[in-house]
Parts: sequence; structure tokens; C-alpha cells
Amino acid sequence: MIDSQSLKQGVENWKRLINQQNAYLETRRNFATQCINKADTIRQALQNPTERLTALEIFELLDIEEQKALFSDLIQLASVGHSDIELVRQVILAFPRQWVLENIEKNAEPVLKQGTDEEYRRLLEFYLDLDKNLAQRLARQALEQDDLGIKEVGEDFNTYLNQ
Repeated sequence: MIDSQSLKQGVENWKRLINQQNAYLETRRNFATQCINKADTIRQALQNPTERLTALEIFELLDIEEQKALFSDLIQLASVGHSDIELVRQVILAFPRQWVLENIEKNAEPVLKQGTDEEYRRLLEFYLDLDKNLAQRLARQALEQDDLGIKEVGEDFNTYLNQ
């Protein structure tokens, strides 16, 4: 049986949660309407793991041109494993699909140029969600690399794609 003290504490915690949620929504509205450099603020926040989740959650407040200006930042984040990688991928998938398909390779190129097997693997995982042909091209590109780890990633995905 739950004692009255526990019930009271639960109600107090609930009220505190509602108050904090309302404060967050008000602050979010203020940010959307009053911040003159939203994209720059979000770009900086994307690079800070303690601010990244909030930046990704409010990404939709940017207009489409501001979002597109941050696309390469998102691709960079989609290429490494971290706690927000799924949310980064969801944000990218919210862009117009055709635009993503037309722009992802040129935005991923600098990442892959300096990349390791980690970047290739993360991007190949994501490419599988986007387009099989895109994933096949990247797997072939990985197979052509001198780095044995990257080649192995290419082999893994090439095998998977040909099943």
C-alpha cells in the first residue's frame, strides 16, 4: 500500500514537471520569435554534446534554408556513434527526400575523405535507410580504399546488399 507521503511527493513532482514543461515551451517560443541568429546558435549547440539534444529537438523552428545550411553539420554527426545519432538521422530524414538524395554525397565527401571505418559504417547504416543505390555506391567506394578497416566495412555492406 502506498502511504500518503509518497502520494504527496508524487503529486508535487508532477506539478514541478508541468511547471518546467510550461517554462520550456515559453522559452522555446521566445527563442523562435526573438533570436536573430537561430542557425548559428543551433550550429554551435550541435557541437556540444550537452546541448545537442535540445538543438535537434528545436531544429524544426528553423526555416528550410536555415536547415539546409546546417546539413553538413548533421551529416558529420550522422557519421559517428553517439547517444543522439538516431535523432540526428530523424532530423535528416525530415528534409525533402529528393533534396537529401541530391545533396548527401557531396556533404559526406569531406567526412569520408578523412574518415575511418567508423564514418563509413555509420554512413552506410544511414544510407540503407535512404536509398539502396546510394548505399551500394558507398559500399563500392569503401572497397576501393587502401585502409583495411574501411575495406572490411565495404565487404560487410556489399555482402548484406547482395543477399
